[in-house]
Amino acid sequence: MADPIQRKLKITHAESYHELYANNSNLRVSNWDFFFEFGKVLNVTETEVEARAEIGVFMSPQQAKAFIKLCLENLENYEKSFGEIAIQPK
Repeated sequence: MADPIQRKLKITHAESYHELYANNSNLRVSNWDFFFEFGKVLNVTETEVEARAEIGVFMSPQQAKAFIKLCLENLENYEKSFGEIAIQPK
């Protein structure tokens, strides 16, 4: 089988483009797509965590797999450089 064509990726930003800091995320999966939801934690008490969802992104299963793979590769490289990232218990 022939090697896939290597193409240079050129990204432009839409006028509506904006960046968002998120310290809360959720994932929902259906037969057709993955839905990533990102937002911010507003308040934490002994019994409740209050968060506000800011944006939701739908991805095809293929795009979600490529995205997760890219995230894992970058997290591994980050930990090699800076040490293990600890995840706090829920």
